[in-house]
Amino acid sequence: MSEQEAQSVRLAELVASRICHDLISPVSAMANGLEFMEEAGPEAFPDALDLIRFSSGVASAKLQALRMAYGAGGSDPSIALEDVRAIIEDLTRADGKISQDWDFSNLPKKGSIPVGFSKILMCVLLLALESLPRGGTVQVAGDGADGVRVCAVGPGGALREKVDAALAGLLPLEMMEPKLIHPHLTVLLGRAYGFSVAVVEQGNDRVVFQIKKA
Repeated sequence: MSEQEAQSVRLAELVASRICHDLISPVSAMANGLEFMEEAGPEAFPDALDLIRFSSGVASAKLQALRMAYGAGGSDPSIALEDVRAIIEDLTRADGKISQDWDFSNLPKKGSIPVGFSKILMCVLLLALESLPRGGTVQVAGDGADGVRVCAVGPGGALREKVDAALAGLLPLEMMEPKLIHPHLTVLLGRAYGFSVAVVEQGNDRVVFQIKKA
């Protein structure tokens, strides 16, 4: 196996691990709900159905976000930014700890959205959510003629360990962990579609990401 092939295999393994990590909890909860219904009988149906309904909603929201971030369809320039916002709303509705504040006035409009932009924005929004362990607000606004800023603000808001190094391309793939593959992939996808992604501010419970057309 060539070095390039080995790197491709490693990347595929890490991405698969990331997706499975995100989905295992809600999918397992649905299975537990069904098992509870079988064991406890009809009197348990309402509680079990609530668990299944909640967990299926979480799983669906995560699948939508991951599909846009990692799937080929996420590069479609016809995807409206309002659709990206709606997916994040579905993703954060479950615990209600994170709100959104979008200023659409200086963001790309439908019909002028660059290929791959919605994908990269989704990747950065997922990084922003991970930066808010105790909740807060994700703010999205235009940043000059060809840039967008995503700001994560909340108690304890900060990048996870080594995420800044992964975003800067300082971690070789052989040293990568599943929890760091998302920022690494965000940079790779950004380059592929002609965007740069950087952290331009962090501290005081605040992390600011910048997306710019390269």
